[in-house]
Amino acid sequence: MYYMFITILQYFSLRLFTILLTNVERCVILKPRVTKRYLRGEETMGNKGIKLLAVDDEALANAHLKSYFEKRGYTVFTATCAEEALPLIKKENPEIMLLDIGLPGMNGIELLQEVRKANRALKVILVSGYYNFDFSEATIKELDICECVHKPIGLMELEQIVKKALSKT
Repeated sequence: MYYMFITILQYFSLRLFTILLTNVERCVILKPRVTKRYLRGEETMGNKGIKLLAVDDEALANAHLKSYFEKRGYTVFTATCAEEALPLIKKENPEIMLLDIGLPGMNGIELLQEVRKANRALKVILVSGYYNFDFSEATIKELDICECVHKPIGLMELEQIVKKALSKT
């Protein structure tokens, strides 16, 4: 008997399900691994008041991030370029920033270098659609980057990375 699992996770959405194929005649769809309460955002897990800034040149990605994290109690601000992000950082003083590397104009690394001149406390998670964006340990340490992740990434996984970064002192 042959078994094959196919897990489907739609990019930046909450659609997650697993299909178990046994032989050719049978197909079983397994239940999602998350609760309905969590999907509706009823389980905020103490995130009230945490300010999160999402900086991504894709407005749709920002909208998904804003919707998802606001349902979980975060206060979310979005920017599509570095020029929008800098005033938001100064005005709102977020605790954490999800930063895309490939921004128009000033890229994500240049933005982070500018931010670090005035704000060392801001937690930063770099997010990129580029497959290969390796940084030296020195660069990561110098810019105080909490994590580097590749797109696509599931929102629940990204939330766990955010929580881990926020828990670091």
